[in-house]
Amino acid sequence: MSNTNSMATKSIFSLIMSFSMPAFIALLVNSIYNIVDRVFIGHYVGENALAGLTISYPIMYIVFAGAVLIGRGGSNLISIKLGENKKEEANTFFTNTIFFYLHG
Repeated sequence: MSNTNSMATKSIFSLIMSFSMPAFIALLVNSIYNIVDRVFIGHYVGENALAGLTISYPIMYIVFAGAVLIGRGGSNLISIKLGENKKEEANTFFTNTIFFYLHG
């Protein structure tokens, strides 16, 4: 593995693609899971269970959005503090981010 800084040498498009690919794959797998889940529940359990899934699906995405908000905000603050070479403050932000994940 080389010691070159890919953030300084690669193009912005390739960086965006490489950093966004895991999120894209996760969302794709989640969507396929939900489609298959709805097919089986609608076929084997019935209409009422499918209606329950339809109501709970937006709530699940609201919770997911809150988790992304906490994670992205915390990682940005941690990166800023590490860039300023303030490791103690970065550790504090990391601890707070984990606490909000587990407590919220």
